[in-house]
Amino acid sequence: MSLDKAKKYIQGIRSGEVLAGHWRKAAIERHLSDLEKQADHDYPYFFSEGHAEYVFDCFSLFKLAKGSEAGKPFDLMPYHAAILYLAYGWRRKSDKKRRFKKVYIKVARGNAKTEFLAAVGTFGFVFEGEKDPEVYWAATKKDQSRIGFDRQKRMMDFLRADVPEISHSIGMSKYKIYTKQGLGWVGYLGEDSSTEDGASPYYGLIDEYHAHKTDGMLNVLESGMNKRRDKMTWIITTAGYNPEGPNSEFLKSCKDILSGLIPNDEILPFIFELDEDDDWKDETVWTKANPGLGISVDMEGMRSSFREAVSMGGTKERDFKVKNLNYELSSGESWVKDEAFTACPDYYEDADLRGGICYGGIDLASTQDFSAMCLLWPDGEIFISKWWLWLPEEAFTRYLTKFPIFRKWREQGYITVTPGNVMDYDYIKQVVLDVSKWCEVKALAHDPHNAQQLMVNLGEAGVNCYPLSQGIVTISTPTKEVERAILSQKINHGGNPVIRWMLSNVSVYRDSNDNSRLHKGKSAYKIDGIAALVNAMGAYMNAPKPFNSYLMEEGARPIYL
Repeated sequence: MSLDKAKKYIQGIRSGEVLAGHWRKAAIERHLSDLEKQADHDYPYFFSEGHAEYVFDCFSLFKLAKGSEAGKPFDLMPYHAAILYLAYGWRRKSDKKRRFKKVYIKVARGNAKTEFLAAVGTFGFVFEGEKDPEVYWAATKKDQSRIGFDRQKRMMDFLRADVPEISHSIGMSKYKIYTKQGLGWVGYLGEDSSTEDGASPYYGLIDEYHAHKTDGMLNVLESGMNKRRDKMTWIITTAGYNPEGPNSEFLKSCKDILSGLIPNDEILPFIFELDEDDDWKDETVWTKANPGLGISVDMEGMRSSFREAVSMGGTKERDFKVKNLNYELSSGESWVKDEAFTACPDYYEDADLRGGICYGGIDLASTQDFSAMCLLWPDGEIFISKWWLWLPEEAFTRYLTKFPIFRKWREQGYITVTPGNVMDYDYIKQVVLDVSKWCEVKALAHDPHNAQQLMVNLGEAGVNCYPLSQGIVTISTPTKEVERAILSQKINHGGNPVIRWMLSNVSVYRDSNDNSRLHKGKSAYKIDGIAALVNAMGAYMNAPKPFNSYLMEEGARPIYL
């Protein structure tokens, strides 16, 4: 029975009986934690096994649509059952509607993704009782979205033959599945298709999201969904070759949700990946990315592809890692894990910092984006760190659509919103001068190619501004020292949630000489606070004599102790 299969799978992951990667475990732990919260009167959700069981009853009517197995019963794999169990079991207390509006599944090739998505689309179209349901498949090309549509159409053929009542109410043409009464249909879209402004999707189905270069199709689907009280978007993908694409960004957001960095109760991520310290050549860990290994994924076929990858290397190795092991290709390595940051000291009193000596770093990335300053107070072997994070009002409003948590961080005082659409550097200047009245800022390090006028103004006001080159050779030493300090729990970060989030956005680029510099993926991956921390560490490590670089005679060079 699928209900028992789902529950057994969940318990197996928790107990370790089912080998799973970190992010799969995180999804299950989130579910189990939420189960404990549901008794709280103020918690807005509850779990209903009855709703989940209804879904399983409907799925028992479905038959496979592709290949030699076509026409045989659709026997849900354990991971399928667990996802359905969570996606449809969780409900809102206010109206018993579904809690989750979006489901994201990242799983390696061959794990019956498209077949599963076709079944989900069929369930939403036929069995949820939605008036005039519209279900759309979306891909970069219309021909690509047709693949999933045809799979669902074949599944509907079998269903209509087995259940006469459904054949009486649902018809099919070459290009559409439709309700015989009303205006419901299943269709398919691509970026090369014309869209209808009046579309009101009930279900949006996106397969192979990694192939999308933009969020255009997702936006087309979701822009019309507001007309639906209860709606659902399903995104299923493997890893891809474009670290700058929308899938990479959404994957990062989903990991932030599972980590608790970004609260979002309406997105359900299931991420099937190897862990960072896993050896990809060890076949015992392959199941972490392949929950259907031994069922839909042939182990001997995997071994054959692996041997080819090892012997030929290059493209073959890359393709095996991406498609068969769900590796994400990126232009940088992951840096410091969240667990290391949260293990650091996280409390101090501002009063303890007054009158102390500190070293600062400032990062002014853009006049229309985050600006950041970090001050470090050496305290024995510990560095007490304090941040100032500024964001122009227009940029803050823009980011709220993607990161609603910014509103809470502003209310808590972690983000300061300045008036207008650009950063007022005079505002930052005044903050620095005010801080200098209650502590001694030995040096304020900055990128010499950025914010020069601000530094001139600060220098004229008596602040010891220190130009720190951002070239990899120069910036590598303070970057590595910050890494070492976090890993050894020698950074007291005061529990700043914005800095924790920014740290999760950081990867690191290393050159052939093992020099390191910070790196981010998409522009939305903000790391400004961490860059300011690295600059502050650079100021501390160089310990310049009191001087102001902008007040020196032209051609003079600073001399450091």
